[in-house]
Parts: sequence; C-alpha cells; structure tokens
Amino acid sequence: MGRTFNRMPVFRVYHLDMDRRLLLLPGYAALVCAQQPSPAAAEIEGVLRDRVRVFYQLMVDKAYRRAEAMVAEESKDAYYDRPKPDITMFRIISVEISDAGRRAKVTIRANARVLIPGAGSQQFELPLISSWKLESGVWMWFLDRDLLRQTPLGKLSQEQVSRPSSGRSTIPSQLPDAKSVLNKVTIDRTAVILQSGGPDQTVVISNNLEGSVDLSMQAPAIPVKGLTVELEKSTISAGGKGEIRFKAAEGVPISTVVRVSVEPLNIVFEIRVQTH
Repeated sequence: MGRTFNRMPVFRVYHLDMDRRLLLLPGYAALVCAQQPSPAAAEIEGVLRDRVRVFYQLMVDKAYRRAEAMVAEESKDAYYDRPKPDITMFRIISVEISDAGRRAKVTIRANARVLIPGAGSQQFELPLISSWKLESGVWMWFLDRDLLRQTPLGKLSQEQVSRPSSGRSTIPSQLPDAKSVLNKVTIDRTAVILQSGGPDQTVVISNNLEGSVDLSMQAPAIPVKGLTVELEKSTISAGGKGEIRFKAAEGVPISTVVRVSVEPLNIVFEIRVQTH
C-alpha cells in the first residue's frame, strides 16, 4: 500500500543577482558563536535557509543549469556528473552551522522517487543532507564526499560513491535488492487476541536498517469502541525496537484490523485484533 503525498505550494524563487539577502559580508560570519546564539547567528541561519530553499526548489523545477550558480567551483564537475535528486516537495528539518559560521550541514526531508533494483521506481519520504560553505561571502552548495556515503539505508563503500549511477536518484544504484531492504524492518506478530478488560498485549517492530524509520497509525474507517492502541514511539532508531500496545475495555467485543505505516519504506503492517 503506497502513501499519497500532497504537492507542496511552490516557493518563491529568488533572482540570484537581485536578492541582496543572499549575500553575506565575510566579516559578518565571524559573529556566529555556536555555544551562544545571537541575533547575528540567527540572521546568518536565515540567509542560509533562504539559499537552501532556492536551491532545492530549482531541483523540484528540474532547473539544474540555474542551480549551478549556487554550486562551489570545486564541486561543479561533480554536480554535473552525479544524478540529481528527483524530488517533488521538501522541507528544511535542521541547520548546523560550524567553523565560525563559514560551513554548514543542512538536513531536509523530501518526497523523492528512487530506483530500487527489483522493484522499479518507488516514492519515498527521505532525509537528505547537504553541505554548504561561504565563498566570497555567499553560501554555496559543495560535495562532501564523506557525507555522501551516508544514506537512509546504510553507509556506502568508497567504490559505490565514486561510481555515479545512470538514473535520477538521491541514492546510488548499488543498493541491496528491494526484498532484502524491506525485510530489515520486521514485526513479531500480526494477530493479537485480547481478554476483555484484561492486561495489555504488545506487538514489537524491529528496525535493522542503518537509519531510522517513522511509524504512524492508520485510523480505521469505523472507530472501534473499547479498543485502545498506543505507539510506544513514533521513530525507531537504527537497530532499535518499538512496541505497539493494545487493550480492550471490559465487556466490549472487538474484531478489527489495525494498520501501522513505516516510512520511508512505504510498508504497512496489518495487525488483526480481536477479543475472546
């Protein structure tokens, strides 16, 4: 069962030569102090966020030549050699500024189409990380090769990173087959029999990927009276586990199916719940 995404409202794309907010005086960056946030640091982050929004909106628009103006000179060849992210919408999750305000790591969450061997093109919601640095007082995207090895499905080898894939994808093509990836997120059982008014029953989801996964409940078409379902956590970290707790009220017969979505893998676990 796939997940349907709503298209994001289009960001206003700035003219790179006219928008002076995208310029940053070199001396201004020295005011940033990671341990003591200041108005100057907040403004620097705001300028960077504007820059990132422009860059990724150009990715959404497939305007790759226009985006080249935002790429550091040392990374221009790599920018053209590597596949571009095939994304339809995005949002900025976090910004980490370092090196006295001269470098930054930005994490976005994007709806992207990814080519998975054995499963074809699939839509995922993925965390994507990019590196930025100041060049002549302007924030520029650059390719951090060590960061490039980190993917939601694990850390790639140097050989995988150095060999570009031919299709558009945010992840290189040397991935495990789809079945082996999906099998790394497991559920210990798919049926729960509750005692009316009795103790909780739990179902455990295990994440054996090298990245986190997000859980969410899919509400049943008809609310189930007397049934309580609780997710222990909405995010399961790499190698972690999360419980789903079920409880039935006294004297209420229950027979239903509870569905739990796992993103970014687009997995839906169906759990049959009934009382005896």
